[in-house]
Amino acid sequence: MAIDFGNGEVVNIPMGKYTKYIFKYMDGNRCLREILELIKSEEQLDPSGVAEEEIFHDFRIIHSTFNGVMDIMALRDKSVPPFKSYRQMQSRLSDKCEESMRV
Repeated sequence: MAIDFGNGEVVNIPMGKYTKYIFKYMDGNRCLREILELIKSEEQLDPSGVAEEEIFHDFRIIHSTFNGVMDIMALRDKSVPPFKSYRQMQSRLSDKCEESMRV
């Protein structure tokens, strides 16, 4: 699957058995457990045949591809509220880097 970010950067993600379902449910609010349960509930999939290890394998490929190429996919604990933008998320890190450089 080729994902074009519109800035000349195209990322190719190999399609695993569950890749399309991960993208279907990945919305920035759901945790991996919720995504896993939604995938298991897909009508066209036999729940007894859904292997959690395979779903996590497909997720790891997506995550490592996005982070390896563009550093754009961050995981967060549910206790951390979603950021409104990438810039807002990065600002916390940038501020800490600037502080550490001043010391």
